[in-house]
Amino acid sequence: MSNQAIQYVLDHVIEPALACDELDKRFKNKVQNSKNLFRNFKRSGDMFKYLQRFKDSHGTGNDDLYHAFKNLGLKTFEDIYDEVSLKFKDEIDDITVLDDFIIGEEYTSYDIAIFSKTYDVQSGIYLVGDEPNYQAIFIKATLQNGEYPNEWIIPGKELKYYIYARKQNYNPDYKVNKAIINSGNIPIYVFIKEGTVCKLEGIFEYVEYVTEENDRKWFRLKKKELNKLDRLITAEQYNKQLEDDIKNIQQLSDAELKDRILKIEKPDVITVVSKVYKRNPEVVVATLKRARGYCEKCGCKAPFIRKSDNTPYLEVHHKIPLSNGGADNLENTIALCPNCHRELHFGI
Repeated sequence: MSNQAIQYVLDHVIEPALACDELDKRFKNKVQNSKNLFRNFKRSGDMFKYLQRFKDSHGTGNDDLYHAFKNLGLKTFEDIYDEVSLKFKDEIDDITVLDDFIIGEEYTSYDIAIFSKTYDVQSGIYLVGDEPNYQAIFIKATLQNGEYPNEWIIPGKELKYYIYARKQNYNPDYKVNKAIINSGNIPIYVFIKEGTVCKLEGIFEYVEYVTEENDRKWFRLKKKELNKLDRLITAEQYNKQLEDDIKNIQQLSDAELKDRILKIEKPDVITVVSKVYKRNPEVVVATLKRARGYCEKCGCKAPFIRKSDNTPYLEVHHKIPLSNGGADNLENTIALCPNCHRELHFGI
């Protein structure tokens, strides 16, 4: 996203309105909400989609906020749309797409609201695309201290998610509820919300809705199997699900295991992505030089010579992972033989 494009709209519409003493407080609150939204746009095309709503809906303007701006000589989104479209025309097509949402990655409520074009960060259910052929359904589930007591039926695999209600009226015919019930092959993206972070847990499918004694209703949503996915997934998420599957299969008898193996055809293909933290090559070299060819954990000599540069093969490990805020420096690194390195990651 071009920071210049964002700043241009902020400088010409939003900031002047916030600085205007004559603008009514209730209108300023709306403008402040717009500023918060603009600060969370990540792609230029998404911002243009938002501005287009004002151009299409108002034209010459027909709401109170528009007239308040006009009466005070302030520029509006309607006024600036053509100008911005021309000035940043090369960025109009830079939009968020469904494949940008990767299983196992973390997003914000703004990311979800912007992609769904609702721009409402308070919602729990988002319909992506045009009715009735939705591209996807996004669900934001809070499992602790939320308005509804959502919970895992089977951790990570089957979710109890309360349907949308108005004034305690759990009506399955409300638009978002009906969309889930009739979802069929439409993917349901489930985000687990903790604080301000929404982690994409996986793609689920609708099973049924259950009515409780007090007439509250909830959806039973089941996670799709890996071999049924055609979406991106992080390497960490794939490995986690593979480990879970291995644990379950370990309970099978030898006969059951043999029967399953006989039914295996060619392997399914899914796309796995990894998030990588950039490491300083200077720290890697200095750590290896410090070790002088010996593992700094077990003290044994490096098991073989590296083919690429004829140096002793050791692996540089961060004591506190970079993903947990660890520093990329000599105090936080250790040179390890492959066996010790695997032990630190996977041993008891």
